[in-house]
Amino acid sequence: MIVSLKVWDDENGETGKIELYNRRSFTCRILFGTLKYDNKEERSTLLEMLTRNHPEVDIIPNDLTTGNFVDVYFK
Repeated sequence: MIVSLKVWDDENGETGKIELYNRRSFTCRILFGTLKYDNKEERSTLLEMLTRNHPEVDIIPNDLTTGNFVDVYFK
């Protein structure tokens, strides 16, 4: 499974969430999970666990359109 990540920091810059997407194709990414973190240390630990030695995991920009290709582009 190819996984894409979006990292969202909250306004305070300490807490936030990491959204996990199943990349089915270049234009189709489906959300399948969310991890919440309480501080920068947890954030860096989660990102290291998810990306280290896992070439199938990539971090994508937060403004990248996600979802099923047909639902997103043909509505």
